[in-house]
Amino acid sequence: MTLSTPAATSANTPSDTLPATPDYDAWPVEVAIHNVSHTPRQVEVRWEDGHVSQYHSIWLRENAADDSTVNPATRERILDLSRLEDWPTVSEARLDDTGALEIVFAPEQRRLRFHPGWLRAHDYTHLAELDAPLPPATLWKGSERDAPTTLDARDWLDTDDDPLAPDACLESALEAVIGEGLVRLRNLPTEPGSLDAIARRIGPPRATNFGTLFDVRAKPDPDSNAYTSIALPPHVDLPTREYQPGLQLLHCLENDTVGGEAVMMDGFAVAEALRERHPEHFATLTRVRWCYANTARTTDHVWYAPMIKLDDDGNFD
Repeated sequence: MTLSTPAATSANTPSDTLPATPDYDAWPVEVAIHNVSHTPRQVEVRWEDGHVSQYHSIWLRENAADDSTVNPATRERILDLSRLEDWPTVSEARLDDTGALEIVFAPEQRRLRFHPGWLRAHDYTHLAELDAPLPPATLWKGSERDAPTTLDARDWLDTDDDPLAPDACLESALEAVIGEGLVRLRNLPTEPGSLDAIARRIGPPRATNFGTLFDVRAKPDPDSNAYTSIALPPHVDLPTREYQPGLQLLHCLENDTVGGEAVMMDGFAVAEALRERHPEHFATLTRVRWCYANTARTTDHVWYAPMIKLDDDGNFD
């Protein structure tokens, strides 16, 4: 085993001196590497906060970001490990002057660098310690609350040209969505098309057969109940898809009608009540694959799935 300790490292190392990452993303260096040691098939990294990480040589070689591993034009992997002369091993491991991990891989004798922020975020030996727990799901009933969690989102799009900039309102909104299933945002812009920018504060919108963005309004010759003035009963949107939307945003641009209301329900609370009161019926709905269909003049979407989906631990998925 060999050991390398830098003369000095800092968690504030300028990012432009650090190597690229294989995902081409920006990773903050919140904790610097203190020293590294290695065997031919593993590199051990000791961090300045005392944390210790181990990375296998083959994993490091496959996750390098140089132009022999990733095509810089397409940002797609081009390395074929089967074409190497032998299993990739570590012949040298050290820290360079920027605090990045530098490794010489045999049999190629190729020197590659790894971003410390990316390494810390991808420490697969301590996933349980590094993964921040999500807010717990809170089941609720309409009799227990007058309205959903409501936030003033007037500064939602004020991101200083960085759509991923940290924001207290965004964090609170996501916590409410994860924990309660929905959130209401007030004082957002109402210009047509503004929902795209609003959504991108969370992630990229995904198109459906209705389009990426679509206006819900009563219109002649409708091909969906959403385009009529009739009241819609409680329902789940797009169960006809293999991958349902992770989040759905409903944005009120204009309301010139009298009366009407939006009714939201906690489907998990309904399912949990069914599990407690009628366990056999609940088991049926988790087992039987139902046919969900959406047919229009130009599209026909069909998907088969249980009405209630559980994960491996029996929790609602």
